[in-house]
Amino acid sequence: MEQKIYLSILWHQHQPFYKDLKSGKSILPWARLHATKDYYDMVALLDEFPKIRMNVNLVPSLLIQLQDYATGKLTDSWLDKSLIPSKELTV
Repeated sequence: MEQKIYLSILWHQHQPFYKDLKSGKSILPWARLHATKDYYDMVALLDEFPKIRMNVNLVPSLLIQLQDYATGKLTDSWLDKSLIPSKELTV
C-alpha cells in the first residue's frame, strides 16, 4: 500500500536591517542582491512543480529595504559604483 507523506515547506526570508538611517544608505548590499537573484528564483522554481504548495515568510526588515530600493529611497556603495557611466571610470 502506498503511503502519503504530508510535508510542510516554509521558506523564511530574513534579512538584517542594513539601512543606516542617518545616511540613508545601506551598509551592505545583501537585501538588494538576494532580491535580484535568490528570492524570485526560489518562488519561480515552483512553476516546475505545480503540485507543491509552500509558504514564504518575508520579514518586515526585508520588505522595507526592498520597497526603499524600488522607490529610489535606498542605495548602497556597490550600486552607486555600478551606475557610473563607463566613460567616467578611471583606473
